[in-house]
Amino acid sequence: MAQGFGLEEELQSRLYGTVPPPFKMPPEVLKREKPPKGKRQLSVTLVALYQLLRAVFLLTVVANLWGDSEADMASHAGLRTLIYLVTQRNIARQETPVTLIMGIVSLLGAYYAATGVGLWVLNKWARRATIFMSAAAMIRLLFFFVLMQADKQAIPDSQQLVFAVFLLLDLFIVASLVNEGQAFGVQG
Repeated sequence: MAQGFGLEEELQSRLYGTVPPPFKMPPEVLKREKPPKGKRQLSVTLVALYQLLRAVFLLTVVANLWGDSEADMASHAGLRTLIYLVTQRNIARQETPVTLIMGIVSLLGAYYAATGVGLWVLNKWARRATIFMSAAAMIRLLFFFVLMQADKQAIPDSQQLVFAVFLLLDLFIVASLVNEGQAFGVQG
């Protein structure tokens, strides 16, 4: 038995195959705990569920397109609109092959599923990724809106409504995740 160690340390080292240090460690060094995570707030729960619903929808789209991989997106006009509404990206153009759309939508679905689960269990990386993507979407929407206004192009009322809804949704996501940093163990 090593000098200065008790029976408990010796048994632990034999049972778990660990080698005890040759000296006693101060308790403040041994107790490096992560900051405690708080209770998940309603706003974080809503954002996590929204991310998970987006993932389920996108992966369902991929499953529906699976059997029709030889066609192009021109034959799926309704799906193009739905993909645009969920992803806020125009990835489903008419001339784009369905297999490419399936790959992109699968990756986005996996991202939304991962961030949804990450937000549900209060992971910091999921919070950061969701804040970044939502802030980027807000900037992109505002940039597009300003460009349309600068070109003096008339934006239909229905498209303005969609822009406003997505802008407010992304604003809610960013604001709620920034304000609920303590739930993720973020100080300050």
